[in-house]
Amino acid sequence: MLPDLPDFLRHYSSAERPTAFAAWAESLPRTKAAGSAFWSALVKEWSGFDAIDHVRFAQFFRRFRSSRPTGFIEHLPEKIRIFRGQDACDAFGLAWTTDRRVAEGFAQGHRGVRHDDPYVYEITVRPEDVALCCDDRAEHEIVLLHVTPEMVRQAIANAD
Repeated sequence: MLPDLPDFLRHYSSAERPTAFAAWAESLPRTKAAGSAFWSALVKEWSGFDAIDHVRFAQFFRRFRSSRPTGFIEHLPEKIRIFRGQDACDAFGLAWTTDRRVAEGFAQGHRGVRHDDPYVYEITVRPEDVALCCDDRAEHEIVLLHVTPEMVRQAIANAD
C-alpha cells in the first residue's frame, strides 16, 4: 500500500508545499506503482509550488524516471527553445518556459521577491530532457529532468 499524499498539503503555503511534497515522495518505495503515484501527484501539485529545491526534485525525477508517462513529452517537437527568467547570480532551476515574455516577468521577480540583476536565459532542449509540461497558470512551463553543465554553458553562451 502506497502512502497517500497528505490532504494537509493544502494547508501549506506555496513556498512550504514543495518541502512537504518532497517528504511524501521520500516515503515512497522504489516501485513502478510508486513512480506512477509520484508523477500523477507531481502534475497535480507542481503549479502550486514556489521556492522549489531543484536539486532535490531532480533526484526524485531520476529516481522515478522509468515510471514517467510518455504522454508528458510525446507531443513535443524534436527541439524545444525555452527561456528562464531569474537573477543573473542564481543557479539555474528546472522550471523554464517556451514564452520569452513569461521569462521576462520572472526575471523581474515573482510573488513579492524582486531580483537585483534580472536576466533571461535561453537554451534548446530535446523532449528526453523534459520531466513534464505545465500550463495551469498560462506560463507555458517546461520542467526539466535536470540541468546539465552543457545546458548551463549553452545558456551562458546565449547570454553573450
